[in-house]
Amino acid sequence: MFASNKFPQFIYGRKFYIENDHKPLRQIFQKSITKSPPRIQRFLMAHQKYEFEVLYIPGRESVIVDALSCAYISDSTQEIPDMEMDKYIHTILQQYPMSNQKLDVCREETGKDSTLQMLIKYATSTWPENKDILLTIVPYMSVQDEILVVKGLVLKGTRILVPTSLRKEALQKVHMGHVEIEKRIARAKEVMYWSNINHQIKEMIGTRTHCLKS
Repeated sequence: MFASNKFPQFIYGRKFYIENDHKPLRQIFQKSITKSPPRIQRFLMAHQKYEFEVLYIPGRESVIVDALSCAYISDSTQEIPDMEMDKYIHTILQQYPMSNQKLDVCREETGKDSTLQMLIKYATSTWPENKDILLTIVPYMSVQDEILVVKGLVLKGTRILVPTSLRKEALQKVHMGHVEIEKRIARAKEVMYWSNINHQIKEMIGTRTHCLKS
């Protein structure tokens, strides 16, 4: 971010490469803006005017080492300003087909859900090694970079993690009605998430098809 803002004349209008020895970054930057965590969203939006590719280069192959990156001055400034984060949060919450009252219920149930509380702990501090986590957390390890805590709610990107106690009701609402069931299901996948939601929706579709045939 600093380099591109400081020296745009060297990279504007030409493709450039970002070399990094942290392999997961390459997968993170391949995601769309809407499915990226806020920090990456901010980077991608600021760099839409550029054409670049993130490359993974193992540390042992990085023959040119930037001494300043190894002995930098600590920066206490926020990576994402409060005002910018508030706008982001407001945009996310506006898209949900839920009333403020229902969001409050979701917050309350999130506070009672042990798995979501553990995710909040990890998302706001440090994720543990695989061997040190509970089985209920394992499905979320592969998407840990997308887990975000917003005003008492847990999100995966822009999708809300529904507490266990509210999942049955959420699926029932998707099941309701006879018109455009496919669109209802697609919309559910856009705004809701839990570890096996796709499997449960497929089961619901199967039940629905059986009911229609009967």
